[in-house]
Amino acid sequence: MKTLHKIKFLVVTLLLLIQFVFIPPPKAYAATTTVNLGTADPFAVLAGTPNITDVPTSVITGNVGLDPAGGAGITGLKCSEVTGIIYDNDGGYTGNGGGTACRVTNAGLLTTAKND
Repeated sequence: MKTLHKIKFLVVTLLLLIQFVFIPPPKAYAATTTVNLGTADPFAVLAGTPNITDVPTSVITGNVGLDPAGGAGITGLKCSEVTGIIYDNDGGYTGNGGGTACRVTNAGLLTTAKND
Protein backbone atom coordinates (compact mmCIF):
# COMPACT_ATOMS: atom_id res chain seq x y z
CA MET A 1 0.00 0.00 0.00
CA LYS A 2 2.83 2.39 0.86
CA THR A 3 4.47 1.67 -2.45
CA LEU A 4 1.27 2.53 -4.32
CA HIS A 5 1.03 5.92 -2.52
CA LYS A 6 4.68 6.62 -3.32
CA ILE A 7 4.13 5.86 -6.99
CA LYS A 8 1.04 8.11 -7.12
CA PHE A 9 2.97 10.90 -5.40
CA LEU A 10 5.86 10.56 -7.87
CA VAL A 11 3.52 10.55 -10.88
CA VAL A 12 1.68 13.67 -9.67
CA THR A 13 4.97 15.41 -8.90
CA LEU A 14 6.34 14.51 -12.33
CA LEU A 15 3.21 15.80 -14.07
CA LEU A 16 3.40 19.09 -12.17
CA LEU A 17 7.06 19.49 -13.09
CA ILE A 18 6.32 18.85 -16.73
CA GLN A 19 3.44 21.33 -16.69
CA PHE A 20 5.30 24.19 -15.00
CA VAL A 21 8.89 23.64 -16.10
CA PHE A 22 8.77 22.24 -19.59
CA ILE A 23 5.57 23.79 -20.96
CA PRO A 24 5.83 27.59 -21.17
CA PRO A 25 2.81 29.61 -20.03
CA PRO A 26 0.70 31.25 -22.72
CA LYS A 27 1.75 34.74 -23.73
CA ALA A 28 -0.35 37.67 -22.61
CA TYR A 29 -0.97 40.38 -25.15
CA ALA A 30 -1.85 43.97 -24.37
CA ALA A 31 -5.02 45.34 -25.83
CA THR A 32 -4.44 47.22 -29.07
CA THR A 33 -7.63 49.22 -28.81
CA THR A 34 -7.17 52.89 -28.09
CA VAL A 35 -9.79 54.90 -26.27
CA ASN A 36 -11.08 57.98 -28.04
CA LEU A 37 -11.06 60.76 -25.44
CA GLY A 38 -12.55 63.31 -27.82
CA THR A 39 -12.07 66.88 -26.67
CA ALA A 40 -10.65 65.65 -23.33
CA ASP A 41 -7.54 64.28 -25.05
CA PRO A 42 -5.25 67.36 -24.74
CA PHE A 43 -6.03 67.81 -21.02
CA ALA A 44 -3.46 66.69 -18.46
CA VAL A 45 -5.74 67.89 -15.64
CA LEU A 46 -9.51 68.02 -16.13
CA ALA A 47 -11.43 68.34 -12.88
CA GLY A 48 -15.15 68.08 -12.33
CA THR A 49 -15.30 69.41 -8.79
CA PRO A 50 -14.56 71.30 -6.54
CA ASN A 51 -11.46 73.19 -7.75
CA ILE A 52 -7.87 72.93 -8.92
CA THR A 53 -5.20 74.05 -6.46
CA ASP A 54 -1.54 74.24 -7.38
CA VAL A 55 1.23 72.78 -5.23
CA PRO A 56 4.22 74.96 -6.18
CA THR A 57 5.97 74.32 -8.34
CA SER A 58 4.04 72.11 -10.68
CA VAL A 59 5.10 70.96 -14.12
CA ILE A 60 2.07 70.05 -16.21
CA THR A 61 2.39 68.94 -19.82
CA GLY A 62 -0.97 69.54 -21.48
CA ASN A 63 -4.06 71.61 -20.85
CA VAL A 64 -5.69 72.27 -17.48
CA GLY A 65 -9.42 72.77 -17.08
CA LEU A 66 -12.26 72.78 -14.59
CA ASP A 67 -15.85 71.81 -15.40
CA PRO A 68 -18.12 74.85 -15.04
CA ALA A 69 -20.94 72.82 -13.51
CA GLY A 70 -19.00 71.69 -10.48
CA GLY A 71 -15.86 73.71 -10.11
CA ALA A 72 -15.22 76.68 -7.91
CA GLY A 73 -11.99 77.88 -9.48
CA ILE A 74 -8.32 77.47 -10.20
CA THR A 75 -5.94 78.80 -7.56
CA GLY A 76 -2.19 79.13 -7.41
CA LEU A 77 -1.41 77.77 -10.87
CA LYS A 78 0.95 79.87 -13.01
CA CYS A 79 1.22 79.88 -16.78
CA SER A 80 4.91 79.05 -16.43
CA GLU A 81 3.96 75.70 -14.85
CA VAL A 82 1.77 74.57 -17.76
CA THR A 83 2.87 73.79 -21.32
CA GLY A 84 -0.73 73.94 -22.57
CA ILE A 85 -3.65 76.25 -21.95
CA ILE A 86 -5.35 76.89 -18.62
CA TYR A 87 -9.08 76.86 -19.34
CA ASP A 88 -11.06 78.52 -16.61
CA ASN A 89 -14.81 78.29 -16.44
CA ASP A 90 -15.87 81.78 -15.47
CA GLY A 91 -13.07 84.26 -16.22
CA GLY A 92 -12.09 84.33 -12.55
CA TYR A 93 -8.62 82.86 -12.99
CA THR A 94 -6.07 85.65 -12.56
CA GLY A 95 -2.86 83.78 -13.35
CA ASN A 96 -1.60 83.94 -9.75
CA GLY A 97 0.93 86.60 -10.65
CA GLY A 98 2.22 84.42 -13.48
CA GLY A 99 0.32 86.18 -16.23
CA THR A 100 -2.91 85.27 -17.95
CA ALA A 101 -1.48 84.75 -21.44
CA CYS A 102 -2.14 81.01 -21.19
CA ARG A 103 -5.69 81.44 -19.90
CA VAL A 104 -8.80 80.95 -21.97
CA THR A 105 -12.38 81.10 -20.72
CA ASN A 106 -14.44 78.48 -22.54
CA ALA A 107 -17.19 76.90 -20.46
CA GLY A 108 -18.65 75.08 -23.48
CA LEU A 109 -15.38 73.30 -24.27
CA LEU A 110 -14.89 72.32 -20.63
CA THR A 111 -18.38 70.84 -20.42
CA THR A 112 -17.86 68.89 -23.63
CA ALA A 113 -14.41 67.67 -22.54
CA LYS A 114 -15.76 66.47 -19.19
CA ASN A 115 -18.58 64.62 -20.94
CA ASP A 116 -16.11 63.05 -23.39
